[in-house]
Amino acid sequence: MNKEKKKDLTIIIVTYKSAHIIGQALTNIVGKGYRIIIIDNGSNDNLEVFLKENYSHLEIELILLENNCGFGRANNLALEKVTTKYALIQNPDAV
Repeated sequence: MNKEKKKDLTIIIVTYKSAHIIGQALTNIVGKGYRIIIIDNGSNDNLEVFLKENYSHLEIELILLENNCGFGRANNLALEKVTTKYALIQNPDAV
């Protein structure tokens, strides 16, 4: 896939207490030109600190929710921010 096509994709990851596993998912998608939006669904598991310590050099948009609004609603919040032609909803444990 050429670089221009990759930029047409936003990857959305909704997490809930997934800071300990999200790094495995990010390893395979970072640095490939995809826009990444991560929504922490009110888990308070230091995901923000993990991302700053390990991925601060990347443009990952992090949305921190105070309360768990559910998987579907959280994805809809992220989909509202998508500006690319395509969006992919990925689970944090997918590698």
